[in-house]
Amino acid sequence: MDMTERLRRNQDDSTPVVLAVSAQIVWRLAAIEALNKKSQEIDPDHFFLALLKFSEFEAADLKKVVDDKAERVIILQDLHATSAILQVAGISSKNMRRALRRRLPVGEGEYDDGVIHRSEGSKRLFARAGLLASEQGENRLLGSQHLTLELLRHPGVVMAELMAPRNN
Repeated sequence: MDMTERLRRNQDDSTPVVLAVSAQIVWRLAAIEALNKKSQEIDPDHFFLALLKFSEFEAADLKKVVDDKAERVIILQDLHATSAILQVAGISSKNMRRALRRRLPVGEGEYDDGVIHRSEGSKRLFARAGLLASEQGENRLLGSQHLTLELLRHPGVVMAELMAPRNN
């Protein structure tokens, strides 16, 4: 079973919209971040790490992983929207990503080559982002930009600690 099929199977009723390809890529990256930290679940902070990494992608990076040109164009639109949101928020993706990686604790999770699930906090993130996408009339596609906006509104624990000096 490929990763896309795993992601589709892993969706639940708390995600009322279809994931755009950009959100699927972010989910994959978040799973990798969670696994690297030996976490038992994908937490919102892992999704933020993934969004930061995703925002640094270039068109050439996407050519390596996405064959369909039309799909790449859509992903690039989401990528640019995500990057613009981070820029407006005054977040340097590389600096924040490095700081967040340093601060996230290393867990004791063991990866058994199965599916790593989202935490309850991540499920709520997707539910809120799905509502935002629906309200914006985005053809019910939840994209990376919706996840970014919701994470900035409702940050993960470590992300909130790192952003606290900005909000004062």
